[in-house]
Amino acid sequence: MVRREGYDFRLKNVSSVVRAKINFCGEDIMDHARPLRIMKQLLESLKYVKELELGPSCVEVMSVLEAKGWQVPPSTRSCLTLNAYKHKGSIAGILGILKSSPNLETLTIKGALSRFKETEPGDLVSTYLQNANLDLVAFNVKTVKITRFTESFSSVEPMATLVKILLKCATVLEKMVISAKELDTHKSAVTLISFPRASTKAVIVFD
Repeated sequence: MVRREGYDFRLKNVSSVVRAKINFCGEDIMDHARPLRIMKQLLESLKYVKELELGPSCVEVMSVLEAKGWQVPPSTRSCLTLNAYKHKGSIAGILGILKSSPNLETLTIKGALSRFKETEPGDLVSTYLQNANLDLVAFNVKTVKITRFTESFSSVEPMATLVKILLKCATVLEKMVISAKELDTHKSAVTLISFPRASTKAVIVFD
């Protein structure tokens, strides 16, 4: 998508596209309805794309849509890369798009630094994260790679929360690769490998 002030550029006739990468820039995405509307249109247009990558602002918008109860259109994507801001609010957006990806095999999550001092979503997303019931959610992803998704060198969050959810809900997970270069490796490993796993084949590897 290309953006000009006051205009929306929409994707059409993209059913044959194999790879797509999208992001928002230059807008206060949390306070305006326009990015939410555009995100809905883009995900509808790109539901047949096999390899999709979303920028951190897209994940932020997805967090708001998920908290509002909007259902992402089911897709046939098999590979998904999410660049996400390093706070728990991003997790709502990650879960929202995972729910719409029944054919997903490979998920990559890369932590991103925000250009803004305040990146945490508002009360809507916070309430969603507190009350979300994931007991009946099943993700079919087989391989997960998580990189740099920590708030600081001394914190294992929000990575720990995300890993706990994925291990609980990814019923056919085979391998989870976690970048531990920015963490206290032993302490982090003890925390992360202690979470229950829905898949008996799931192996956690620290890179």
